[in-house]
Amino acid sequence: MKKNKQISQSKMWLWQALYNLMEEQTYESITIKQIAEKAQLDQRTFYRHYRSKKDIIHDHLTQLLLVHFQEIKNLGITDEEKIICQHFYFLKDQWQLLQILKKNDLFDFLLTSFSSYNHLFESVFQSSDFPINKQPYQLAFKAGGFLNAVSQWLEQAKPESPEEMAKIITTFYHSGVE
Repeated sequence: MKKNKQISQSKMWLWQALYNLMEEQTYESITIKQIAEKAQLDQRTFYRHYRSKKDIIHDHLTQLLLVHFQEIKNLGITDEEKIICQHFYFLKDQWQLLQILKKNDLFDFLLTSFSSYNHLFESVFQSSDFPINKQPYQLAFKAGGFLNAVSQWLEQAKPESPEEMAKIITTFYHSGVE
């Protein structure tokens, strides 16, 4: 148990170090050595857990999404518009992180990692009555549209509320974009 706690703590320190460095400089210019130094860990510790900087981001996002999807499940929400609204509340809470990802040209990382996040979503809901769409083209279309809408939402000086965004996106999903 103690070893798992140490691993979690080291990963959190590495994430926080990378996050803080991305606030100060570009992602591309950040080195593994800088991350380890900022986290006050040895580079070997970094490589014990990760192969690259993107692995830190992916791991952190996966942990955030696991908690988020579990909260949706615990609330018993199965209505698509309400789930989208919950997503936007979650995204609103992660505003700073999303802005840093956009600033560092890493927002597309969310889309390229979509299949693993979709798998995570399915694993959380596999034992429930929640309808999971198995059509890969429809899932890809919805995910791409959703993330592009999120990207646009992040650029607004006065962004719409989660409820407004849920209604907009649900309308697009059901009626198309006109």
